[in-house]
Amino acid sequence: AISISPDETRMYVGTGTGVVYVDLGSLVVTTINTGSGCGSISISPDETIVLALLFNGTLVVIDATPGSPNFNKVVTTVNTGSGASAVSISPDEALAYVTSADGNVVNVYKIVKSDIQGASSLVPGPAVTLTLVATIPVGQSPADIAISPTGSGLGLVTNAGDGTITIISLAPPPLAVEF
Repeated sequence: AISISPDETRMYVGTGTGVVYVDLGSLVVTTINTGSGCGSISISPDETIVLALLFNGTLVVIDATPGSPNFNKVVTTVNTGSGASAVSISPDEALAYVTSADGNVVNVYKIVKSDIQGASSLVPGPAVTLTLVATIPVGQSPADIAISPTGSGLGLVTNAGDGTITIISLAPPPLAVEF
């Protein structure tokens, strides 16, 4: 799993043992301690967070804000279950979509980022919470998900278990059509 920042200066790579960060300007490589291998990874369009879906069923949020004291550290975790296989972030950065063979669904998590700022000091980097807000039924054993970057509200889910593709409308209420 690989995700490159929109400004093409940073790359995050999911490996069998965790997540690796590569500064594409200097080619310096840093290992990020996640506690498990990573099968899917996505960087937010504003480049402040990375979502990494780990082999142990945990979705972790990595602070990707350069200069933050938590830069390239896990700042939030949520258990997605053992069947989770792919993660994608909506273009408006409000939602994360996680495919899961447990129930053959896409779980939708609300992403809430709040600045960590005090009256006397400025600490860059977001504080992040993830809250499960919806579950979208899809085909058998959903394996991957792609969200349109245009904000059109469409997504595609590949279903490995039955060889189908599910088109999902991400506008409330979510709607799924399988073919």
